Amino acid sequence: MPLGTQHRVTSPAVSLLALERAWFHASPKRAAGGRHALAGFSYQLALSLKAFFGRVVDEDSTATLAFDGLSDLAELQGELVYLTQIKRTLTRESQKRAVAEFLEIDCFLERDYPAFRDRVCFCVICGQRGAGLDEAWDPGRLGLADDETRRWHQIREKRFSGYHVEGDPKLELAIQLWKTVPRPY
Repeated sequence: MPLGTQHRVTSPAVSLLALERAWFHASPKRAAGGRHALAGFSYQLALSLKAFFGRVVDEDSTATLAFDGLSDLAELQGELVYLTQIKRTLTRESQKRAVAEFLEIDCFLERDYPAFRDRVCFCVICGQRGAGLDEAWDPGRLGLADDETRRWHQIREKRFSGYHVEGDPKLELAIQLWKTVPRPY
């Protein structure tokens, strides 16, 4: 029996729930695409808020943060700018997209802000790592062209700190805020 046939809707009065279930069985990636996107955005937002409130709670007036602009998270610390791509699940494809963004930003910096370029560092934070991840961040396995490979080698050598896995930040965020609210209950 072909996939999804056990859920076919034959009645002219189609139930929206039955139709959705049938669609999920016929095309699970498409059917769940919005949920995956929202989960990724939720993770990114929670990490960004955790970073922001961490600075507020610590009364760190020297840290400057920007969200979802130059990168998912941009942070000025002293003379350096850290640009972070945030991925709920770091897969080979999302790894390629992160590197593509880093390369594009580096081109922009080289063209428009060359004196500032060497002060910008890149990293990736993810909630979990997926299968097939290239731990070496190898340009060939990332599908980079020759000019991109040269640029990626320059970035990776001194200005790329790799990735690290950070679990769901919501509990840490709640604990951070709990300590600062007079009556949190």
